[in-house]
Amino acid sequence: MGGVLDRLVLACCLAIGLAMLLPADGFASSARVQAAYDAVLANPDDLQRNVDLLEAQLAESDFEAASVTLQRILLQNPNFDEARLVRAAVFLRLGDHAGAASDLAYLENRPLSPDDRAEAARLAAEVRADPSAATLDGVIRFGAVYDSNPGQRPGTFTLGGQNFAFPAEGAFGGFGELQFVGELPLGGEGHSLRVEGHGFARAHVDDSRGHSYARLAAGPRIDLGFAFFDLMALAQAEFVGGHFYGSRLGGRAQLIVDVSDRVSASVRVEAAHDRADVNLFSTTNVGDGDGWEFSGTPSITYRITDSWDVTAHALYATKDAGSAWFSYDAYGGGLSVRYRNASGYQVRLGGSVRDVSYDAINPNVIPATVARDERRYTFDVAVAAPFNLIFDHLGVDGDRRWASGWSLETFGRYEINDSNIPVYDSDNWTVGLSFARRFSL
Repeated sequence: MGGVLDRLVLACCLAIGLAMLLPADGFASSARVQAAYDAVLANPDDLQRNVDLLEAQLAESDFEAASVTLQRILLQNPNFDEARLVRAAVFLRLGDHAGAASDLAYLENRPLSPDDRAEAARLAAEVRADPSAATLDGVIRFGAVYDSNPGQRPGTFTLGGQNFAFPAEGAFGGFGELQFVGELPLGGEGHSLRVEGHGFARAHVDDSRGHSYARLAAGPRIDLGFAFFDLMALAQAEFVGGHFYGSRLGGRAQLIVDVSDRVSASVRVEAAHDRADVNLFSTTNVGDGDGWEFSGTPSITYRITDSWDVTAHALYATKDAGSAWFSYDAYGGGLSVRYRNASGYQVRLGGSVRDVSYDAINPNVIPATVARDERRYTFDVAVAAPFNLIFDHLGVDGDRRWASGWSLETFGRYEINDSNIPVYDSDNWTVGLSFARRFSL
């Protein structure tokens, strides 16, 4: 198939060049196109004849007909990545940015040559440059987890950019998750309206209550020329055991700056009011956890190569709750390293430390004469591999269109909680395996 691929890529380059010179409707059908079409009619499954027809159609800028031919080629040869790259270029010429974005999203997890990868990046930039194109990107994830410490208190953590929650009871469990980011351009100055959503639900074998939450953030992204500025309203609802447990309402501001081709930095500040029914499952009144939390997080990312990057961040947070033992000051920082190759294989390693000082301790729960101070160490790893990459290594052939956007992910985490009050000391490790389906609209 090598000769066919070479000719098809050459035809794509020729078509892109002609598209800059010829009107969109092209010329009338020529004898070459007609002859190629007749040959395809005689044997529609012949790849070479379809490529001959495609070349003739592209040479005359008949992009509508070329898109039909490309559809037929890809139905017969779903892993023909070069044809999909050509179709993305054809879709762009026809003004179908959504179609181009869909093909380019598929190619992100395919083993393209360096030249094809560069062409895909150029076309993706052209899609993003469309001032009227709204986008929606997201991921659906579901899987299983194992928590080593059945005495660990309920909590949430962030791993590889995703939030996970685990119950007080350990053992095996399952979870489902939906995340999405939508963006609607506002005018032609680079400004846009962004909407971010995150839903999560889990249940463990030894925990009948279950835990779920839904988060939504929306607001404008302003292009300052040298940076992007986000200003978003936040809302969250949390449920435990089918009961409404708490809510979070507030706002977030973030400044994102590309310092150079290799370095980017951001500063995020957030203010939110938490409402938590801390007495939901308690037979005694343990206090009032409602209150305002303020936090700030600066971070910097250095792209070592196109595949490797490292990110460092710092954190400060403070909360003033109704009961002093729910009020705290926290500060810390962390470092993470990420690797991603051209085929979509990803590895992330991270570690962080966080010091938390509570204003007081509830004397009705823990008899103590000093306030509670804790230092939390976290180490995590996450690995993701696209289905198509796994199939390539296993030598699996056949129609793999269904696998587009799917990946297999695994993650692990180890946490140490070192408190000045021994009853709060703990260590816990968690491992999980999940399937993820990414989508772009």
